Amino acid sequence: EIHKSRALNSVSAHRGTIRAPILSPSARSQSPNRMSTPRKCGRALIAKSSPSKTTQAPSTPVANPSEPNPEDACLDESCAKCLQVTNLMHELGLTLDKFLHNVIYGNHRARDVSAFEKARRDLRNSPLLLDILDNLHTVPRTESKGKKTSGAVLPLESWANATMDRIYRKELLEFAESMHCDIDELVDDDGLKNMTFDSIYDAAKASCPRLLETLSGITRGTRQEAGRQTEKDSKFSIVLFISAMSYQISQRNNRTQMFVTVYLKAKNAPKSLYTFLQHCRLSLSYNWAESMLKSVSTKAMECAGKAFANQACILVYDNFRARFGIKHQRMDHLTATDNGTTATILPLPLEATLLLNDPSRYAEHCLWIKQRYLNGTMQFVKPLDFHRPAIDAQINTRLRHNILAALFRIPEISRLELDIKHHPLLRAPEAVEQLPYGLESRSTQYMLGTMDEDESTLSGNDNVLSDSFRQLGYATPEAKVLLARSRNQLVVGDQLTWLHGKTLREIRQGEFNTLERHDWLIFVPGWFHTIMNFGRAIYYENFGTSTGSLLARDAATLGWAGLKQPTQNKGPDFHILDEALPIILEARYRTLWIWATGVGNIEELAKWAEHATAEQLESVTKKIWSERASGRALQLLDGQKTQKITTNGRKKTVEMENEDKILESNIHLQRDLMLYEELRRAIRSGDVGQMDNLLPKLVMYFAGSKRWNYARMLTSVLRWQWHEAPPGFANIIRRHVWLVNFNGAPNGFYEVDRRQELNNLMLRANGPNAQSSTWQRHREMSPAMPVFSTVVDQFDRHFSGFYRSRQHHIRSAEDDIMNLGGKHQAAKLFEFNPKRSAKKGDTNKNIMGEGEEAIFRSKYLKEFAELRQTNYGPSNLLEISEVDNRPISEVVEQVERAYRLGTDGAVPEPEDGTNLEWDLPMEEGNNNYHVTSVSTDLIGGGTHTDNHELRPSSATGEELEKADPVDTNYIADPPTPPLDGTQDGLDELQGAIDNEDDTELIADALQSLQIGIL
Repeated sequence: EIHKSRALNSVSAHRGTIRAPILSPSARSQSPNRMSTPRKCGRALIAKSSPSKTTQAPSTPVANPSEPNPEDACLDESCAKCLQVTNLMHELGLTLDKFLHNVIYGNHRARDVSAFEKARRDLRNSPLLLDILDNLHTVPRTESKGKKTSGAVLPLESWANATMDRIYRKELLEFAESMHCDIDELVDDDGLKNMTFDSIYDAAKASCPRLLETLSGITRGTRQEAGRQTEKDSKFSIVLFISAMSYQISQRNNRTQMFVTVYLKAKNAPKSLYTFLQHCRLSLSYNWAESMLKSVSTKAMECAGKAFANQACILVYDNFRARFGIKHQRMDHLTATDNGTTATILPLPLEATLLLNDPSRYAEHCLWIKQRYLNGTMQFVKPLDFHRPAIDAQINTRLRHNILAALFRIPEISRLELDIKHHPLLRAPEAVEQLPYGLESRSTQYMLGTMDEDESTLSGNDNVLSDSFRQLGYATPEAKVLLARSRNQLVVGDQLTWLHGKTLREIRQGEFNTLERHDWLIFVPGWFHTIMNFGRAIYYENFGTSTGSLLARDAATLGWAGLKQPTQNKGPDFHILDEALPIILEARYRTLWIWATGVGNIEELAKWAEHATAEQLESVTKKIWSERASGRALQLLDGQKTQKITTNGRKKTVEMENEDKILESNIHLQRDLMLYEELRRAIRSGDVGQMDNLLPKLVMYFAGSKRWNYARMLTSVLRWQWHEAPPGFANIIRRHVWLVNFNGAPNGFYEVDRRQELNNLMLRANGPNAQSSTWQRHREMSPAMPVFSTVVDQFDRHFSGFYRSRQHHIRSAEDDIMNLGGKHQAAKLFEFNPKRSAKKGDTNKNIMGEGEEAIFRSKYLKEFAELRQTNYGPSNLLEISEVDNRPISEVVEQVERAYRLGTDGAVPEPEDGTNLEWDLPMEEGNNNYHVTSVSTDLIGGGTHTDNHELRPSSATGEELEKADPVDTNYIADPPTPPLDGTQDGLDELQGAIDNEDDTELIADALQSLQIGIL
C-alpha cells in the first residue's frame, strides 16, 4: 500500500508538471505536432487493442478535468503499476535486464517455477513482443526535450544476423540435398524433364522459404521503378543467387550449374563466358563442359546400344549438309559445305519386338516368298485391287464430314455455340484405326553419331548401314551376320533412301547370306516426304494463271513471297505450302456453303445455320459433295454436255455445248485439296487406318501427275503389304513405324522421317559452328543433341522476347480467308455458267482420272510386275557365311549339290523323292549358284494370310493368331480382269455407289460387273 501510494503521488506530481495533456496512442498518431510517425507495428497493435472504436480522436484534444478520458485513466493506472514494480525492483537491488534474464531461462533454478513458466508463456504468445523488440531497436520519440535516447541497435542486429545465418544455412543445406546431378540424369528422359527452372524454383520454395521470401522482399522495386521493369518479379535472379550460394557450400550441388553449362555448350558460347560465370558460381568450367559433352554422348550411345539389343527399333537416316570454315576467304564465301548422313533409332514396343526379333515368325514365310519368285508363281498388284467400294465409302464419309466441319469453323457460326453439331446425324465418323496416345504412349529416340558418308549414292548408303550397326555395338562380321539372322530390321527414309535400299537388294540377290543380300532389311518410305510431294503435285497441276480461277490467282491474292510459280520438280518451300493450302481450301469451303444454301454472304449463312435442322445440314453437305467436290460431280457435268457436229465438206468438227470448264477445273482442285486435308488430318490425329486407305488414291494421283518415282514406291508398298509381308508385319509397320508422338497429345502425331528432319535442324542450331566444325566434332555432338535441344528449349522459355523470336508463329488466317472468299464469290467459281470461256492455261487436268486410266487401262502394273519378277527371280536360298570358318571345298560341294538336287545342299539326296528336282540351266557369266528348295506341301496346301497369299501349311492357325491377333480376316486374290468390258462396269458401279440413295442402280451395276468378269 505504501508503494502504491507513492507511485500514485509520483504520477500525480508528474502530471501536474506537464503543460500539454497526455494523448492516447491514436491521438498521438494523428497529432500535427508529432515529430515522427509511429511504427507500423504500434499502429497494428493499437488497432487490435481497440477494434470497436470507429471515431477518430480530435487532432488537438483538450484536457477537461471534469470529463476524464477513459484511455488516459487506463494508461495512468498501467503506468502506476509499472512504476510500482520498478520501485520495488530498485529496493530489491534488481535491474530489468537481470530480472528478464532470470525469468527467461537464464537462471536454471528458476526454470521449473510455475509462476515463471506462466510468465514466459504469456510473453511468447503476447502480440506486444514485436513492439517490444522494435522499441528496443529504435526508441520512439517522446514528449521530453533533449537528445533522443539511442536504442539497442548493435546487440539486436547482431542477434538477428546470427539467428538468420543459422536459419538460412539450414535451409541451404536442405536445398543442397536436391541439387546434386550426375551425367546419367542428362541422358535419362525423366531426369532431363525434371531439369527445368521451374523444378529448381519449386525445390527452393520447399527448402528455403524464409530465404526466398527475404530476397524477394528486399529486391522489390520502388514505385518509381515499377513501370520500368520488364519482368514481373525477380524470381529468376533470386533462384540463380540461391543456387550459387548452395554451390559455394559444396560443389556437388551442381544441378543449376550443369543446366547453365549445357545451355552454354549448346549455344557455342566463348570460353571467356564460362570463366566469368564460373567465378559467379553459376556455371561449371569450360573443360568440364568438354568432358561433359563426351560423357553425355558416350552415355547416350550406351543407352542406344542397350535399347537396340533388347528391343526392335526403327532406323531412320537422312542426308545432312554440314558447313565448314575455309582457311582462305575468297570474295564473300566464308564457309564450304559437304554431304554427310545423320541417323536415329526409335525403340518399338514389346508387340513389335516379339514379332520382328523372332525368326520363327517369318523365316519360313520369307523362304516361301523367294521360292515363288523363283518358280514364277508370285502374285502382284492387279487393277481390281484398287477397286475397293467399302474402303472408298469410308473415305467419302470422312470427306463429307470435313465439309460440315468447315461450316462450324466459321467464326460467325462458331460463336453461336450451336448444340446441333452434336446431333448423331452430324457426328464425326470414328477413326478407322486410331493409335493410342497419352504419357505412356510417348515415343523415345537415340541419335547416332553423324557419318561422313553421302547416302545419296549406293555405296554411301551401304556404308551408312554398316556404320550405323557398328555404332550400336555390331562391329565384327560375325556379330553382323548373327544380327541379320536373328531379326528383321526396319529402315525408314525418303524416296531416295527407299530406292537405294531396293536397288542394293536387287544387286545382291545372289549372295550366300542374308546380311549380304539385305534380306533382313525392310525399307519403309517416310510419310513426310510423301505428303510433301503430294502437296507440291497439287500445287503444280492446279496452278493456272493469275487471270484464271485456280491457285495462281489465290497465291496472288494472298501476296505471300514464297508462293511462286512451280516447276515439275521444284516448288515453294513445304512449310509455306502447308500453310497456304488449308487457307485456300477453307475459303473455298465457305464459298461452297454460300452457293449451296443460296445466301448472299457469311452473315446470312450464320443466320441460316442458327435455325437449320440436322437433316437440312446433312442434305446441304451431300449436295456440296455430290455436285461440287467429288468424282460424282464431274460425272453429272459430263452428263449435261452435248456434242454439236458441223461438216464442211469432208471435214467434221465436233464442239461441246453446255460445258463449263472453269467449274470443272475448280471441282478438280476442290477434290484434290480435300484429299490433301484428309491425309494431313489422319497423320496429325494418328488415324493410321485412314492413311492406309488413302494409299491407292495416292498411287493414282502420282501416276496421273507423272511422278513415277513416288508412284512406283507406293505401288511397291501395296505389293508388299498385300502379297509379301509375313503375317502381322503390315500391322506392326502401320501401328508403330509410320508415326511417332513425343508429347502424348491426341494431335501430337507426326511422321518418322519428319523427326529425322527435326534432328538435323537441332544439329544445325545447337551443333558445332562452321569455323570449328569437323566431321569428328559432328560425330561427337550428335548423340547429345536431344539433351541439348531440351535444355535450350526449357532455358529459353524464361527469356520471353528471345524465345518468341525463335518460334515459328502462324498468324491468324481469318483475314486471308475472308479476302479469298470475297474473290471466289465475286468470280462465282462454283456456279454453272456454260457461256463463260476459259483459256488453256486457266484450266487443269483431271489428275485422279488420268491416274485411274494409268492403273486400269495402261500397262503400268504389268510392266511393274515384270520388272519385279526379273529383278527378284534369281534369288539365292543358301545361307553360307564367310564367318562360319568352313573350308572352301566344302562350300563348293554344297553349292554343287544344291544346284544338282534343288535343295539347300546341306544333306544328301533323299531316297523317298519328297523334294522336287529341277534341272535349271546355268546362266552364262553368272558365278552365283541359284538353288530352289520347294517342298510338296508348299505347292498344294496353305492358308490365307493378310497378304492375300497362300503360306506354308506348317504354320498352324494358333501360330498365326499369336503372330498377329488383328489380321484375322484375310482376302483372297481377286480374279484376273478380262481385257474388254471391265472398265465400263467399274465406271458404272462407281457412279452408282456415289449416288447412295439409288440401291437399284448399285445392284444393276454390280451384276453387270460380275457378268463382265465371268
